[in-house]
Amino acid sequence: MAPWKGYAVTGILSALVGGFGAVVAFKLYASPTVNLNELQKMVAHKDYDGAVPQLRRFLRREPTNARAHLILAGAFTGQENHAAALEHLRAVPDQSLWGTEARFREGLVQLRPLGYAAKAEALWLKCLELDESADSETISPMAQAATVELLTLYIFQHRKRDAREVVLRWHRRATPENRGRAALALLALEFGPGPVPSDLLADLEKWTATDPNDEASRRALGRAYVELASKEEAGLTLLKGLIEKNSSNMQNWIAYMSSLVEQGDVATLRSVAGRLPEAAARDVECWQLRGIMHEMSQEWPEAADCFIKGIELEPSRRELHSHLAFVSRRGGNLEHAEKFDKSSGDLGSVEDQLHVAYEQLTITQARPVAESAFLLGDLYEKRGRFDEARIWYEDALRLNPNHAAASEGLDRIRAAAPPR
Repeated sequence: MAPWKGYAVTGILSALVGGFGAVVAFKLYASPTVNLNELQKMVAHKDYDGAVPQLRRFLRREPTNARAHLILAGAFTGQENHAAALEHLRAVPDQSLWGTEARFREGLVQLRPLGYAAKAEALWLKCLELDESADSETISPMAQAATVELLTLYIFQHRKRDAREVVLRWHRRATPENRGRAALALLALEFGPGPVPSDLLADLEKWTATDPNDEASRRALGRAYVELASKEEAGLTLLKGLIEKNSSNMQNWIAYMSSLVEQGDVATLRSVAGRLPEAAARDVECWQLRGIMHEMSQEWPEAADCFIKGIELEPSRRELHSHLAFVSRRGGNLEHAEKFDKSSGDLGSVEDQLHVAYEQLTITQARPVAESAFLLGDLYEKRGRFDEARIWYEDALRLNPNHAAASEGLDRIRAAAPPR
């Protein structure tokens, strides 16, 4: 589960989530079947020639033994016989004791050696689903490992919304000692270092070559190409092709429009904006990009209208307030300009304080005390980010059950946005 090279935030997230590898490796030894225990030890010591024939004989006697299939799959993975490994992983039923682990390891094989990112994602999501349907109220080590892999994949693919949902999903079932790590992972997603395009290319090119229908990886590759001056035309062509192939996916439109904004191509932007699907009216990023298009053309009233619609969808997005203040001033609406200059400054101050908190926690590796957890909850509440605010208020109360202000904040959050 080592982080992929060139992406610092992956290492940060892996550190926050913790060292689940030892727990994952141990699970295979937890069976009372001595013969399988010995065979598992042989595989762990890379004695594949000795283990594989015995495992084959064992499965001839017990063809439905899920653990034996899992161990044999591990041997074949070690021998780089990936087709055979997948065959035996798929022989492990979802509902068996080993189903969650089999789906997790199947995802690893699909992504790492084979390059099927979309298949890996589906398998890791299945791993989480199976774990959530189990009797335990807390997430298993295997599902936590799948969470790390999904986070890494989503960050590579510029899918912060999906990454955030996975962390929230983890936090809801995390053990008390791990809930703080989930909260810190949310901060890392927002304020950690971003992807370096040149470091993404090798993996993204492999995934898109292996699976031409993997839209998420193709979007990420297109955006990476645009950010590299030598490949920007190839990137724009790739992103345009995604829209032509699947015009119902708003993320395809947003990726293409974002790249056109970066290129300053207003004419093409205008053409694209005229063909947006109905779902664009419900997408805050789309309103922001359309507003920037009008701003670039000095169409101040049209730009202001787009930014206002975006704020109606997401009142705490600072960039919308900042843009609206600018276009209002240029359009002669000074009252509006002052109003949104102030709101932009207030939101910017909250973001700055959150960023400072993230830097301090990252540098010192310190766990927040009750008061700092409360302050983070208060900052997120001011941003209208109620999921994150709830998490930090709960953390403050876990650290100090008598923290009255955190309790009041949690009551406000519950009234405004009931838990999902």
